[in-house]
Amino acid sequence: MKRSGIYRLFCTTSGKSYVGQSKNVIERVGKHFWSLSRGCHTNLHLQRSFDLHGHDAFLAEVLEYCNEDALTEREQHWMNHYGADNLYNMCPAAKSSLGIK
Repeated sequence: MKRSGIYRLFCTTSGKSYVGQSKNVIERVGKHFWSLSRGCHTNLHLQRSFDLHGHDAFLAEVLEYCNEDALTEREQHWMNHYGADNLYNMCPAAKSSLGIK
């Protein structure tokens, strides 16, 4: 079943997380692991950690389900909750390309 919400990929070894949003959370998490396992994820920080620690060190969880119109606000809430120093996210703001080089 397709549900929108906020998810987290968590590395149990490093203690860092990647927080994301999707209109279809379960499918999106699967796509993350698909690209990470093939070494072609667009987030180099997350890819390097996955390569170093391995698939078994990563857990995925749905932080919350929410309406599509609240996705960006709720993603930002969770990014703030975990703190920039504990995230693999490349941008400090949800749904932004600010900070990507």
